[in-house]
Amino acid sequence: MLDTASGNSGLVQVMHVLHGSLLVPGWGRTVVGWVGIFMFLSCLTGIWLWWPVTGSVRRGFRWRRQNSTNANLHHQLGFWIMVPLAILSFTGFWISFPGLFGMFEPAATQQKGPPPSREQALRAQPLERPATDMDAALAAASPHATGRLVSIAWPTDQAPEWRIAFEREGGPAEVTVADGSAQAMPPRPPRPETRARFMRRLHDGTGMGLGWQIVIFIGGIVPALLAITGIVMWLRSRGWRAELEKKRKARLVPQPAE
Repeated sequence: MLDTASGNSGLVQVMHVLHGSLLVPGWGRTVVGWVGIFMFLSCLTGIWLWWPVTGSVRRGFRWRRQNSTNANLHHQLGFWIMVPLAILSFTGFWISFPGLFGMFEPAATQQKGPPPSREQALRAQPLERPATDMDAALAAASPHATGRLVSIAWPTDQAPEWRIAFEREGGPAEVTVADGSAQAMPPRPPRPETRARFMRRLHDGTGMGLGWQIVIFIGGIVPALLAITGIVMWLRSRGWRAELEKKRKARLVPQPAE
């Protein structure tokens, strides 16, 4: 063993936790789930607000629907990103509330027994001097390879075995090699994909192709632009509504008799 480093640190991990729970342990994930619900509802109500009040639907696709560039940008961006953003929002609150949506999983795909303890796994320490070296473990696992090598997990004090994963359709095929005896255990057959896993893949683009990954990348940026343009539109509407109210009150003031 030359060095050890945490696999649960770094800027990418911080951004991942910020996205999933706002860096707030306990109830942060619930807050993110409710944000996803409100974003999904916003997508549905956005169609109503985008729909032209007068004229045909084609009028909604015009750039100059209003005199404000900010409003035109909001309408166009909101329409074209509506479907991907609704999917991201829906899958986001599905991921945030796994207990609520677990009832929709087929019985064959549901996990038997309690889930493995993540806290306990994080406390595992790598063996300083494994009895079987990495080359020997890889040689023992190679006959069970289903594709290119994906990862090698070092044996720990909690699980004294090498875990060597190979590429396979439906998820990596993991071969375990016992430390000491170097006996390899063939990989288990791939489990049917759960709806929860499919929702997560839709949400993060894993295995969904470059096209969808680009779409959801844009879908992560556009909401910030929609928020800015929406706030500007709201502030401007407050201004002209206040002006209309002043004019209305001025008309109601009785004029002095001559």
